[in-house]
Amino acid sequence: MWSLGRAVDRSLPSFLFSFRSYSTANRLKYRYSTAMASKCYLVCKQSSHEPVPLPDKVPVSIGRGPVMKIKDTKCSRNQLELTADHSKSVVKVKQIGPNPSSIGENEDILAKNEEAVIRDGDILHVIKGKYPHFIKFEGGDSTKSGLNEQENAKIEKQTNKKSKSIADYFSKDKSDGSNVTRKRKLDEGGSYEGCKRLKSDDSETVSTKDNENVTSHNDLSDEDDDEEKEIKKKLQMMKETFQKMSSPDPSVSASLNSGPVPLGFGSHDNQKHGKATSEARWESKEKLMIYTGKGVRPSSKIAGFDLDGTIITTNSGRVFPINIGDWKILYPEVPGKLKKLLADGFKVVFFTNQSGISKGKMTEQEFQRKVENITSKLNIPVQVFVSTGSGLYRKPSLGVWNVLLSENNDGIEVDPKQSFYVGDAAGRPENKDKKKKKDFSCGDRLFALNIGIRFYTPEEYFLGHKPAPFNMPEFDPRDLKSDVTLLTPSTANITFGKQEVILMVGVPACGKSTFVKQYLVPEDYIHVNRDTLGTWQKCVQVCEKSLKEGKSVAVDNTNPDKETRKRYVDCAKKAGVPCRCFVFTASFNHCRHNERFRELTDSKHQHINDMVFNSFKSKFQEPIKEEGFSEIVKVNFVPKFKNKHQEKKYKQFLLEK
Repeated sequence: MWSLGRAVDRSLPSFLFSFRSYSTANRLKYRYSTAMASKCYLVCKQSSHEPVPLPDKVPVSIGRGPVMKIKDTKCSRNQLELTADHSKSVVKVKQIGPNPSSIGENEDILAKNEEAVIRDGDILHVIKGKYPHFIKFEGGDSTKSGLNEQENAKIEKQTNKKSKSIADYFSKDKSDGSNVTRKRKLDEGGSYEGCKRLKSDDSETVSTKDNENVTSHNDLSDEDDDEEKEIKKKLQMMKETFQKMSSPDPSVSASLNSGPVPLGFGSHDNQKHGKATSEARWESKEKLMIYTGKGVRPSSKIAGFDLDGTIITTNSGRVFPINIGDWKILYPEVPGKLKKLLADGFKVVFFTNQSGISKGKMTEQEFQRKVENITSKLNIPVQVFVSTGSGLYRKPSLGVWNVLLSENNDGIEVDPKQSFYVGDAAGRPENKDKKKKKDFSCGDRLFALNIGIRFYTPEEYFLGHKPAPFNMPEFDPRDLKSDVTLLTPSTANITFGKQEVILMVGVPACGKSTFVKQYLVPEDYIHVNRDTLGTWQKCVQVCEKSLKEGKSVAVDNTNPDKETRKRYVDCAKKAGVPCRCFVFTASFNHCRHNERFRELTDSKHQHINDMVFNSFKSKFQEPIKEEGFSEIVKVNFVPKFKNKHQEKKYKQFLLEK
C-alpha cells in the first residue's frame, strides 16, 4: 500500500509507485506509472494541495500530513484507503481511522472498517463535514464532475510534469548551478526532517521555513519518528541505486536495466520473487493450518520466525497464555525489524507448534483469529504455518518446511545462504545471574540445523545480544556410524547351534524385533513377544511349550529388571538349555529418535508414548551373568536404509530435546 499521509517531496512518491526500465536513456527511473489508458485523481475542493494520483487497483492511504495539508489530530495519518478501478471508473473507499469520514453531498457517515464505492465527481470528506475532496477520472466529462476550467488546467499542469530520474535527486552536478542541500529539499517537500526546532523556557516548537505550519513538538508521535526513519531508508536505497547506475562495471548497469524491480526486491540482491497475494486466506491439511496474508510475496530469501516467545509473549506474564487474547508483541523492535526484512526482499514466515489445538485446549477457529490479530498488529504481510499436533509437521521435523517449498512459494527455489530462522527454543541452560530459566527445548535451533540455515535467538536478532551458550541434545543422528560391528565381543555368534533361550534387553524402539525377525526367526527360533501375545503370562506359557517341543526361543520384550528376566531364565533351567542375554546398546534418546522416525515413515506404526520409555528407564538394571546367563552379548545399532532419501530423513534431528 502507498501511504500519502507523509511524503518527502511532491515528486518523491513516484519512487514508491513503480520502477521502470527506460531503454533510451539506459537508466533506471522512478516515475508514475502511465500504462493505464485512464487516470484517476483525488482533488481537493479547497485547492489546498496538489491532486493525489490514484493508480489502478493499488490501495493508497491518505490522512493527516503535509501532502494532504491536514494538521487536525482527529484525522489519522492513515485515515482512508482508496483503491481506484480505472476500467469501471469507480473508487473503493475504506475507513481506517477511528474518527468517521463522510461521502456524498448528504455526508453519509463512513465508520471504522466500513467500505463504500464512489464515482467520478463524488464528494469525499476526509473527516465528517471537513476537508472536502472529489474524484476525477481523466477523460471524463469535467462539467459533470464539478471541475471548472481553472481546476482542469491545474490538474493537467500537475500531471504533465516531467518525470524525474533518480539522477535528478542525487547527481552532484546541477545544471542550474544550484547548491541546495538535500536537507533543504526535504524542507520544501514539507517533511519535518528539515524543520528547525526553537526552544523557549516553557515549550519547544517546530517552525517550517515559511512559518505557516507551526506545530508543537510534543505532537510529533512515535509514528512520526518511524515514518521519518522509513523515508531516510528509502532515500538511502535510492542513493545506493544511483551509485550503482553510475558504476563503470557493466554487469552492474546491466542488472539495473533488466526490467521492472518492485520496492524491496532490488536486483542487486540476486534473489527471485513472485507475485504478491491479492487476498488473505487460510488453508488446512491434516494437523497443519496455513495462513497467507494479503500482500505476501514469494521469495528466494526466507526470514523464518517462531511465534510464542519470539514474536509475541503473554501479556499476563505467565509461561502459557491464560486465554486466546493473552499476548503482546515481545519487543518494541519487532515490527520495525520485520518491515526492514520486507524492504530487503525477504518473505517473512512464522512456524509454530500448537499441540494445544489437537488436545482440545483451543479450537482451530480461535487460533486463526489470534493469528489474524497478531499480523494485523504488526501490519505486514506474513505467512504462518501452524502445526496442530504431533507428526510430520511438528518442528524440528522438516515436514512444514517442505510444504512451504513445494506448495507455498510459487515454485521459487529458496536460497539457504540468504535465509535464516529465529526462535527461543535454543537449548540455552539456566542463567542464575540473569534469573533466566533454561530453554524448554532445543527445537527451534534444531529446526534451523535440519534446514541448513543460520539461527538466532530473539535476543540476538532483535536486541543485538551476543550469542548465548547452549547445549545440543545427547543424541546427534548426524554422528551415527554404519561401519560398527553388530555384536560385542566380535567373536560372539548370533545363533548357538543348539537349543537355547535368547533373552532380549533394551529400550523400546531399540531394534529388538527387527533383529529377531532378520536373524533368528529364519533359523527357526520361536518369536515370543508381549505386543502380540498380550501378557507376560502368555509369553511364559509359549516359551515353556516351545522348549518342550525342542524349539529354541527368542524372547523379544524390554525385560528391564532382574525379576522380569528371571521368569525366562527359570524356563531355560527347567528345560535344561542355556539362556543367553542380548543387550541392545542404543541409548534412551536414540530409541526415542527411532520411535519418532517410525511415526514419520510408517503409517501403520503404533505410537509408543513417553510413559513406556520412562517406565523402562526407571526400572532398568544392567544384566549380569550371575542372574543365570551363559553369555551376555551386546548388540550395537547398525543402521540399514532402503535409499538415500530415507537415510537423509533419519539423520535429521527429529526430537525437540
